[in-house]
Amino acid sequence: MCCEMIKKYEKKKFFFCKSKKNNYLCGRFFSLSMSTIDNVISLIENKIGRVVQFAEVLRSENEALQRQVTELSGLLSAKNQEVEILESKYQNLKLTKTLSLVPEDVKNVKLQVNQMVREIDKCIALLNK
Repeated sequence: MCCEMIKKYEKKKFFFCKSKKNNYLCGRFFSLSMSTIDNVISLIENKIGRVVQFAEVLRSENEALQRQVTELSGLLSAKNQEVEILESKYQNLKLTKTLSLVPEDVKNVKLQVNQMVREIDKCIALLNK
């Protein structure tokens, strides 16, 4: 015989040629009864149907995820703009606060800065010794 069956119909449902050159249905497949061939064909149709259903499920999930990505991207850019606006307001508030110091606060800040400068001068003097 030109080829051997790898698996019987009951186990694998297909007959293939064992030859490494060709991967085709064995000639013995065609000598089966019509009911057996119909069973194989219906089995193939069922598997194809399941694959098509699975592909549709994946396609719909992909579309839903794409919509979610688009929605989240828009939300992210809106939040980024909000952060920029809030940072700008914060900078303005800091500037306003420094400009609106009462004279007593300005005097206290100057005293603290002078004290820090004296401490730095002492440290530099110690390092130079």
